[in-house]
Amino acid sequence: ESEDKLNQLRTVYAQLGDKCKNILNRFYYAKMSLDEIGLELGYDAATIKTQKYRCMKKLRDLNSEKNG
Repeated sequence: ESEDKLNQLRTVYAQLGDKCKNILNRFYYAKMSLDEIGLELGYDAATIKTQKYRCMKKLRDLNSEKNG
């Protein structure tokens, strides 16, 4: 069951745009801070924080749509 959920999450994650994937990968997988991400992408930390929030909301929305 957990393998199914993981595969489902991968499918939903693949639907995100490149900008969202980039930010979420850096934050969750590379364990970078919002400041570090902002420096690399040319934005301030507040902008990255807002974008990360929107990306996570989109991910949740896509996941709930898929689950009906």
